Amino acid sequence: MSSYPYIVFPQLLLNFIAENSFEDNKAVSGQKNHGKIQNFLVKQAVKGELMIISAVPKWSIFRHILLKLPIGLMSFAAALICTIKGVDGGLSLLIEALVAIVIWISSYIKFRDTPATIANHHDVNFSYQSEKKQGLNRLKKLKMALAGKVKKAVGVSNAPLGSSERAFKAVVEEYFPGRVSSQLEFPVSINGKQYAYSTDIAIIFEEVGLSIDVEIDEPYDYKSRRPTHCIDDPADARRNQYFVENNWIVIRFSESQVVMYPHSCCKTIAKVVSRVTLSQRFLKDLHEIPDLQPYPMWTKRQAKKMAGARTRDSYLPKTVH
Repeated sequence: MSSYPYIVFPQLLLNFIAENSFEDNKAVSGQKNHGKIQNFLVKQAVKGELMIISAVPKWSIFRHILLKLPIGLMSFAAALICTIKGVDGGLSLLIEALVAIVIWISSYIKFRDTPATIANHHDVNFSYQSEKKQGLNRLKKLKMALAGKVKKAVGVSNAPLGSSERAFKAVVEEYFPGRVSSQLEFPVSINGKQYAYSTDIAIIFEEVGLSIDVEIDEPYDYKSRRPTHCIDDPADARRNQYFVENNWIVIRFSESQVVMYPHSCCKTIAKVVSRVTLSQRFLKDLHEIPDLQPYPMWTKRQAKKMAGARTRDSYLPKTVH
């Protein structure tokens, strides 16, 4: 039996992921021989956790100040010795200068960045820039692939949102600000009759055209106790097909999942976005959130039993009961 979350990709996006996976793997494998520290930096940069990588270590300036400190102290000591022994002032200055030059040269040779070290720093910076450029190129390709091929809503449904939908929408907006809508309406003809599908929650990335329909499935209607979203009813399958044929991703959660684990549900959405774009942007804030555990789908018979046991009462807020 299938389980929630139930995720369906349109064929266009499956093709896009397959066609671009070779480039992604090649770029990653190309970093393997740069050393453990450099690999770590590159991985952090890909994750978006390392925004700036300098070609020269930040501690270099402080280090060179420390290196020059002994020069001043030794010069002062040389001048003091020359004064005590009565050495001529000009000769004293010459000795100071010679001592300072010798110390500076020896310290520079000992502690300066080697060509290999500098090259490694530049390699890390180059790797980061390459990954960043590759990411931008992928988004451009994605935008071109989706251009004019994603179905647009014709309006907004006036059907009221349920309490679980409203609460979950508020959480989704925390992680995907400016991209979340609800009750977008799409006209459809079924057996010669006109209907309209409306989204529970839609997440639309206008910058690339990526669109996700997020549905919240409850096992039965709260008032009538009529079974809903059953796997032996083809209604949801037809609806899924409509959206994926129009190049929307469909993600279905059970109502209990979005009520009890809304942040984990958002992590699932962020993983789907990352799978298509390779961007870790929306996953960063969800790093500490546990992964969503699967929840089994139900048949009509099981939904009737759940209605009889008033299963929804166990997780819905008291105000809904």
